Amino acid sequence: MTLSDVDSNHVTSATVAIGAGFSTGNDVLSFNSALLQPGMTATYANNGVLTITGSGSLADYQQILASVTFQTTTAGGRTIGFTVFDGAVRSVTATTDNLSLDNLSTTGFRLRACQQVTRRDCR
Repeated sequence: MTLSDVDSNHVTSATVAIGAGFSTGNDVLSFNSALLQPGMTATYANNGVLTITGSGSLADYQQILASVTFQTTTAGGRTIGFTVFDGAVRSVTATTDNLSLDNLSTTGFRLRACQQVTRRDCR
């Protein structure tokens, strides 16, 4: 995943959300919390949404988002969306391809969004 912004190197929050196919109690998003900078926090309340807040650089958030992993104990397809906010404009949501998990009983893997998240693409 590559983050870019045409007029700022500053990010205030990001969300990673499991879309269609989310399985409550079975699907989990996690990340490397050691990458959080002072003043940054993250929450995941078993609702399919990981929220990271606090002032950081594009590079800080890019590194955190690149460390996100998805784990599940149920089969079925999932789409994971990544959205970033710079304090003024929210990015277009970048999504993974539909993750097909039909033949797996337990899965854990690192996510990669299939497109750049850039403020230029905001509507």
